[in-house]
Amino acid sequence: MENMASTKKIYLVGGAVRDMLLNLPLNDKDYVAVGYTQEDFSHLRRVGKSFPVFLQDNSTQIALARKEFKIDKGYNGFSFEIENVSLEEDLKRRDLTINALAYDEEEQKIIDYFGGKEDLKNKILRHVSKAFCEDPLRILRLARFRARFGEEWRIHPSTKELVYSMKETLKELEPNRVYKEVENAMQHPKSALFFSTLLELKVLKYAFPNLYKTPTLLHNLSTLQKLDNQALLLKFAALFLNSTHLDLQIPKKILNPLLLLLKNQESFKNLAQIPPKTLLNLLESYKDIHLLKQQIKLHNAQTNTPLKAKWILSTYKKLKNYSIKEWLYSQKQPIPPLVIKEKIQQDKYLLLLQALKTQPYKTSIF
Repeated sequence: MENMASTKKIYLVGGAVRDMLLNLPLNDKDYVAVGYTQEDFSHLRRVGKSFPVFLQDNSTQIALARKEFKIDKGYNGFSFEIENVSLEEDLKRRDLTINALAYDEEEQKIIDYFGGKEDLKNKILRHVSKAFCEDPLRILRLARFRARFGEEWRIHPSTKELVYSMKETLKELEPNRVYKEVENAMQHPKSALFFSTLLELKVLKYAFPNLYKTPTLLHNLSTLQKLDNQALLLKFAALFLNSTHLDLQIPKKILNPLLLLLKNQESFKNLAQIPPKTLLNLLESYKDIHLLKQQIKLHNAQTNTPLKAKWILSTYKKLKNYSIKEWLYSQKQPIPPLVIKEKIQQDKYLLLLQALKTQPYKTSIF
């Protein structure tokens, strides 16, 4: 009865069913309404722009069962049909078998048309149908699921073959959709597995061509793996070490500090050898101590000779706490701005020289 489009029934579907079977916490719930019309949900707020989706609460959505038809390139290049659509027809358009499961809450039973339960049991990621090809973002989603669940999950050979046949379509993806998928992947503890999976599938150079050409790619992924529990900014810095161009459209609030970390990382490799004035400019390039700490973590994750942060952070604080106010108050006449600027730089330089004298290391200040 559950497959009859004329029978009204609502099913829990997708990720919630998958996570329930994996004994994972359920965050959001998506339901599919079979046999219903838009008028049946007129009392709920509609949130779907392209097709009817209704919000029951902040974590629960109800969508009318639908079939989709690819009519043009891009995310919006679909038409859909919502009349007389069965549950099986709705689930068939989904990406992976583990996401094409439904749960009948009334009868408390799983509905599985495509072998998703068996694939969950065997830790296999497999596409549902050729509809997988209709959106190349599904390749990135595939890699993200592997990053989430772990390297013991295998991608089915038929899905690997299909993914490789889609490689050129990755160039068509909208930058904002790519960034969102990567951002989501970076939230997982094994985020480096996202990129190594794309490398394994032989499509990394189509999705992220400049990253693929980075000579230190494997080193970058290894560094990223060491920083798995760190903030998004630091993970991006590890990923794009020595890259000539960033393949992602990264928001400015992350991009600006990211570019600083990447620019300064070479200086940190030779920190003990750089002249004091250069060291002063380097330390002053950080707006706050948190960003400097991120730089030290980035350096330490990719070297066998980690920096001893205590002296660096202590010196930074001394420079940051410097104030010229007392000197200005002692002056009987107004001081030109250029003179004030030179005074500040000279005082900070002397502060740094004093700090260099008191550092306890004989062969290296760090």
